[in-house]
Amino acid sequence: MSGAKQVQVQMQGQRLPYHALRFVLGAVFLLSAILKMRTLEELAYTMRLVVSAWSEMLTRQALTLPSEGWTFLAVLVIAAEMLLGVAFVFRIAVGSAALASAVMLGVFTLALVVLRQFGHSCGCFGGASGDAVSIADVLRNCFLISCSLALWRIECRGSTTIQP
Repeated sequence: MSGAKQVQVQMQGQRLPYHALRFVLGAVFLLSAILKMRTLEELAYTMRLVVSAWSEMLTRQALTLPSEGWTFLAVLVIAAEMLLGVAFVFRIAVGSAALASAVMLGVFTLALVVLRQFGHSCGCFGGASGDAVSIADVLRNCFLISCSLALWRIECRGSTTIQP
C-alpha cells in the first residue's frame, strides 16, 4: 500500500473524532463569547483582578489601566473567542485555531487558579458561570486544552484527506 493511501485509510478512522472535536470546541467558544457580551463590565473587572494579582506576584507592583482599557481587553477576548468558534465550525485554519485555543485556554486556566484564591466567579460563560471558581472549572479547561491539542495533532498528520 502506498504512503498516501495509508495516510488516507488512517485518517478515515479519525473522521468522527475530528469533526466532533471541531464542533465541541466551536460551540464552547461561540457560546462563551455570546454569553460574555451580556456581562462585558464584569469581564473587564475580572480581568483587572487577575492581571493585578499576577503583576503584584511577579513585580510587587500592580498594573494599572483606565477602565476603558480593561473594557477594550474584554472586547478583544470576546472577539478572539468568536473567531476561534467560527474557525472551528466552518473549518477555517483549524490547526492554527486549535493551537491558539490551547494557548488561550492555558492562560485562562492560570487565571482560574488565581480567581479561585479570591473566591471570585470566572465569568467564563458570562452570568451563567456561577458563584466562585471551583476545581471543576479548572478540570473543564484542562479537558478543553486536551481537545484542542488532539485536534491540532490530527491536523498536523494531514487533515487534507479528512472529508467534510
